[in-house]
Amino acid sequence: MSSPKKLYEMLKRLGYPENIAKAFGEVPREVFVHTDVEDVYSDRAILSYKGSGFYSTSSQPSLMAEFMKSVSLRDGMRVLEIGGGTGYNAAVISKIVGSNGTVVSVEYEEELFEVAKKNIEKLAINNVVFVRGDGYFGYPELAPYDVVLVTVGVDEIPNSWFDQLSDRGAIIAPMNLKSVQFYQPAMLFRKEGDFLVGIYKSATNFIKASEMLGNLSERLLKRLKRCENYSEKIQMEIASIPILEVVTSSVGRLGSEYFFVDEDCSAIYKGDEWFLCGECSRLKSAVKALKRARFPDLMSSRFGFNEKRDEFLVERLY
Repeated sequence: MSSPKKLYEMLKRLGYPENIAKAFGEVPREVFVHTDVEDVYSDRAILSYKGSGFYSTSSQPSLMAEFMKSVSLRDGMRVLEIGGGTGYNAAVISKIVGSNGTVVSVEYEEELFEVAKKNIEKLAINNVVFVRGDGYFGYPELAPYDVVLVTVGVDEIPNSWFDQLSDRGAIIAPMNLKSVQFYQPAMLFRKEGDFLVGIYKSATNFIKASEMLGNLSERLLKRLKRCENYSEKIQMEIASIPILEVVTSSVGRLGSEYFFVDEDCSAIYKGDEWFLCGECSRLKSAVKALKRARFPDLMSSRFGFNEKRDEFLVERLY
């Protein structure tokens, strides 16, 4: 069998909801694959496009189904997709949200953006809006969104997504954490009042995002100031560095050394201690929240931050 039905039956065997499995079973994946692939209906990531100095992949269907299940994707939702590629995921999502829902798909590469539009037109899908731009800024014109679904590795969760998310809305994103080697942890966030609260979901491996979503370290390094005399130090266990990265968006790495950069300070992490140069009020607040939770690691905690990232929530789950 080499048809969308193969993915439908596979996802049903794996226990995915009917609405998600049915959507994969209705979209011809081969329309979105512009390279030679032996079996487009295998449950694996495949090369879908080779461009001028870049390439695009179609993600593993069962992983995308897991992302969609995690955010409770359903009829009538408005979804912001970051990293549209050739348009396959947008087409699948469009079937799930139906005629009462909308998919806004943001793609940075202009060549891919044009390809995705043509692919969707071939299938006469009319509830997908394609946007060519930097996904860091989202797309405020059609906000608020019930879901932000990210299919590229990102360095941070930008405030624009926070602003454009409806209350109780969800974000799922693979993150390029400098303290996590060899894979990108996928994080699931929900907007709970003034906070965005997240948990670890799974290990993933996506293409790294371009522009602002993929250059946080470079931006932080430009602001890093070295001190000869650090005025204060605070203790923090290294297991909690990934959580600190996620909630503050202010942790960078230079070689084997972590650093923290903010408007009121810079700090260097050595031997389970932060050496502070300046006030570092946000760093102190985040470390205090981590300490109350007994310095958990990424997989054993629930963590969150407010829009200003000056208040933090950390709970040890086990």
